[in-house]
Amino acid sequence: MYSLADKEIVFHHFSERDVAIVFGAAVWKTGPSDVFAERLMVAQKLYESGSVTKILISGDNGKLQYNEPETGKKYLIEKGVKEEDIVLDYAGFRTYDTCARATKIWNIKKAYLITQKFHLPRAIFTCEAFGISSVGVYSHLKEGQYFWNNIQREILAQQKAFYEVLFFEHDPKFLGEEEEL
Repeated sequence: MYSLADKEIVFHHFSERDVAIVFGAAVWKTGPSDVFAERLMVAQKLYESGSVTKILISGDNGKLQYNEPETGKKYLIEKGVKEEDIVLDYAGFRTYDTCARATKIWNIKKAYLITQKFHLPRAIFTCEAFGISSVGVYSHLKEGQYFWNNIQREILAQQKAFYEVLFFEHDPKFLGEEEEL
């Protein structure tokens, strides 16, 4: 795992990975939450450095007025990322779904995983279980804001991920057809 502060390591040492997977987070009517904006900023920096050529934004789109992937796409386009280099996963409701769909729909084999530090071990574990060689990159600017809530939630989520991946592997809620990345 690397933080955004480890720019030299991330942007030069792992340049063979051409996809960044951004895990969704809350969005507001005005745009992405601070946490989601930080994840998108990391993807933007990887893109600008040439370390990635494609950015997969995964997230919740389960309600008519709520769309994490589209909000993330709009944010990145405003920051200079080309629209054709952004791919949207509208059914990335959970980490498990995102990793399964990245493999089964887009055939991703290597990727940077972008989220907050507390979430990265589970994201890496899950994506690796689906055959994605993963490097975690995080931005920790907002990590302390809800630290204890996130840690408590993450403990339970890690246990569930362990069980699902090792004993109860299944297709995500919505799988879909294979697509070109």
